[in-house]
Order: sequence, then C-alpha cells, then structure tokens
Amino acid sequence: MLQNPIHLRLEKLESWQHVTFMACLCERMY
Repeated sequence: MLQNPIHLRLEKLESWQHVTFMACLCERMY
C-alpha cells in the first residue's frame, strides 16, 4: 500500500472539487 503525501493531497483535491461541483449544482437548482 502506497501512502505518499502526493497521493493523499490529490485525493483531498479531488474531494474538494467534488464538493465545489455539488455546491454549484445545488445553487443552480434554486
């Protein structure tokens, strides 16, 4: 199992992008 900081950072960035995308989607719904 690889646990390098770069991978973790990438995962965090991905989750942040997902959260932002969902927020934009919710804003558009209203």
